[in-house]
Amino acid sequence: MCSVLNNHQAPSRDIALKNGELGRLTHIISGGYWVQNGQTERAGESVIALLHSMPILQRHLGWTPPRQMKPGSVRCPGREKRMLLAVQGCCPVGSWVIVHCKDRHFIAQIIEILHSSKGNQTLDLVTLHEFTLSEALHHYYEMPVLHKPERHHLVVNSETIQFIINVQHDCRAAGCSATGSTRQRQERMESGQELMH
Repeated sequence: MCSVLNNHQAPSRDIALKNGELGRLTHIISGGYWVQNGQTERAGESVIALLHSMPILQRHLGWTPPRQMKPGSVRCPGREKRMLLAVQGCCPVGSWVIVHCKDRHFIAQIIEILHSSKGNQTLDLVTLHEFTLSEALHHYYEMPVLHKPERHHLVVNSETIQFIINVQHDCRAAGCSATGSTRQRQERMESGQELMH
C-alpha cells in the first residue's frame, strides 16, 4: 500500500520504512522479545492477546486462511459485479480470462456478469467475447497475437472461467502516439530525463 498511497518522491525509502514498521508490529504482538535500556522486554499479555482476538489484525498480517468461497461465484460489492476465480483472485467486467468450456480452452474478454438468485438458488453466467490466438508471433514484439472475430459473443456458466491473464493493446499497429510528457524523478530529485506517455 505504501507504494500506492505516497507522493512517489522516494518510493524505495517509503516501502523500506513501512516494511520495518510492519515487521516490528508483528514481532511485538506475536510475543517477541527486544532489548531496551539493557533489559529484555516483551509486550504484556493483553497486547499479545490482540492477535488472537482481532481477525482484522490477523488478516493484515496474513495469519488467517483465505475465506473459502466457491470458484465461479459472483459477489456484488456496491454496484460493481466481480466474479471469484478457480484460482485466487477475482475479475470484474473487462478482464481477459482463460475459459474451459466443452472440452476446449480459449481466451476471452468478459463483457457482462449476470447474477440471479431466488431463495437459496443462484445462477451466475458470464457474457464473453471470444478471441483467437494467432499461429505466428508479433513481427516486432515477438509475442502472441490475439484476433477479434467479427461476432463471437457467447454466454457461459461462471464456473468455466479458469484464471485472469494480462493482454496488452498494440499501440504500434494501431498508430497510437505519445500524448504527454513528464520529467522523470528518482528519489525526490529530477533526473533531467523526460518521459513520453
